[in-house]
Amino acid sequence: MPLVCQVEEIDQLLNELDRLAHECGSREQLIRTLLSRLSFLLNANGAGLLAMVDGAHWASLAVVGTLEPTVVATAFAGISDDDCFWVDPASRILAVPLQQKRWSTGALAVALPNLPSPAETREVSSLLSAFAEIANSSRQAAIEQRIDRQSLFLQKTVLQVSNSQSRNEGAHRLVNDLVVALEAERVSLVSGRVGTAHVLAISGVVLRENRSTTLTAIERECRETIAVCKASAKFNDGKEPNAESEQVLFANRICLPIVTQISGDAAVECDTSILIEWSKYGDFLVGCELLHSLSPAITVSWVGLDHATRVPKSLRKLFGIRGSKFTGGLSRHAFRWLIVTAIVLAVTWGVTLPVKLRIEVEGTLQPSEKREIFAPADGVVSEILVADGDSVQAGQPLVQINSPLLEIDIQETLGEIRAVSERRDGLQVAINQLQSFNADFAAQTKISSEIRELEMRLRTLEEKQQALVAERQKLLVVSPITGTVIARQIERALGARPVRRGDALLRIADLEGGWELDLLLADSDAGHVKRQLAESTLHSGGALEGQEASTAMEITYALTSKPDQPLQAQLSWISESARNPRGDGAYLDVIASVSDEAKSLGHMGATVTAYFDCGKAPIWFVWSRSLVESLQRKLWF
Repeated sequence: MPLVCQVEEIDQLLNELDRLAHECGSREQLIRTLLSRLSFLLNANGAGLLAMVDGAHWASLAVVGTLEPTVVATAFAGISDDDCFWVDPASRILAVPLQQKRWSTGALAVALPNLPSPAETREVSSLLSAFAEIANSSRQAAIEQRIDRQSLFLQKTVLQVSNSQSRNEGAHRLVNDLVVALEAERVSLVSGRVGTAHVLAISGVVLRENRSTTLTAIERECRETIAVCKASAKFNDGKEPNAESEQVLFANRICLPIVTQISGDAAVECDTSILIEWSKYGDFLVGCELLHSLSPAITVSWVGLDHATRVPKSLRKLFGIRGSKFTGGLSRHAFRWLIVTAIVLAVTWGVTLPVKLRIEVEGTLQPSEKREIFAPADGVVSEILVADGDSVQAGQPLVQINSPLLEIDIQETLGEIRAVSERRDGLQVAINQLQSFNADFAAQTKISSEIRELEMRLRTLEEKQQALVAERQKLLVVSPITGTVIARQIERALGARPVRRGDALLRIADLEGGWELDLLLADSDAGHVKRQLAESTLHSGGALEGQEASTAMEITYALTSKPDQPLQAQLSWISESARNPRGDGAYLDVIASVSDEAKSLGHMGATVTAYFDCGKAPIWFVWSRSLVESLQRKLWF
């Protein structure tokens, strides 16, 4: 990527910028000149100066040309001080730190028209570092002068905010001191959750109940920052305002979130933000860079005040506490009360500590495909065609049953068929004779009617005979599925044994296929499980339909024979109605699919203990849940 200027011209340009940085000119003029010269020199689409304003997030302070600061700020989140430069191939943006191996001091970025080669990237980054060194020297000088003038004032601010009696008092002290320290036009502090944030204090203003356009604009600006918990900066170097909020707010401003919590996965939480506004762009540049040094002290003092004011005012008065200090020595009596209060608070914290709410259920490990074989009719088992553990195919005979009563019915029906047939044939001969001799027509009609009745009777008996034969065929019991015979001591249990219709004979199970857990969930515990199931479905974007359960809910279980080896199952079905299978209360049937590991560790019918994780609840509720729910049923209604 060729440069527009020669090396001698670049040296002359750097010397000119260095001289401008050491003169008493405005920092605003220096930054504009530096970015303009850099953009021209590299034939870049744009150049920008960025600063880390709260220790974690980036905001753009100056931009010349076309540069997407949001792309740079997002990518900078994972940058390391070991990186000498940073390049984004997608947006063709190249950036270097203002101070070598210290990205926290700020960054200088350019948007190039084409992606340079690795060799060109190193060459351009070296040139950028030279410009960054000039910008950093001016930055350090401005910050050092400001800190030297106001170091004692800033210490006083932190102490006064920490020792305030209330959040409102601390908020007013903070905004009024910051407006002086940062030489800003206005500082506003907004507190509250997303959607309900409200102005807590504005420098130099006593808040009233009435609303104003400026107050609404401040709240809207800070709500956006609280929602994303990231710093945002807006500046105007002479352009006309293009939004309603820019007409009532100052042209140059930055909204800084006060982070109150950082979780293990680096996610941050905040419910307070500070909006700082300047009328002059040069003051905006210095103030934003100064915030990098002040933001830790601001956060610590405000969070400390927020925690201290949570202690009831009566307790603070009892122990003579003013903010974070004692007004005098504590008496022995007060010291005892302090110890007792600390113990009570510790116990209260302990019993309210959220822990996992686990619902314990019992069940068995079963193959997913299994069938119970029942006696199709009353009779006697005459022949057993399989043994326990045999592998059978679908349609293979299992047991032969004889039914004496059914045989009697079949023989009686056959006798009736023969008798009716003989009677019908005799009448047919008689009517043929009457017709040949031209006998009385009335007699012929009577015999014909009797023949038709006998034929109808014969058809009915034949249909009955077919039904009885079909019943006899069912006495040969066949396997409905392919699987393994499960029948302990089948010869002893079924051999020549009389059975009634519906009696269980044996079971067929597909031991090679999938396996599942058959669980019984107590109706009293079903509410916690279904609530967690609904939350899991909502978070995973699924939906419950009828009896179908969300596949996002996992169950931990262990075989009774191997209690020290936890396994995982996936909830697949919950019954809509309860039953009382054991006579000790109502239960819902639950089915969960398991992995092949359970099949190798257990056996069919193995008892298991399963656990449903139903979120978190205070430890006192988890320990005394049965008593609490019993009292709720008796006292709430």
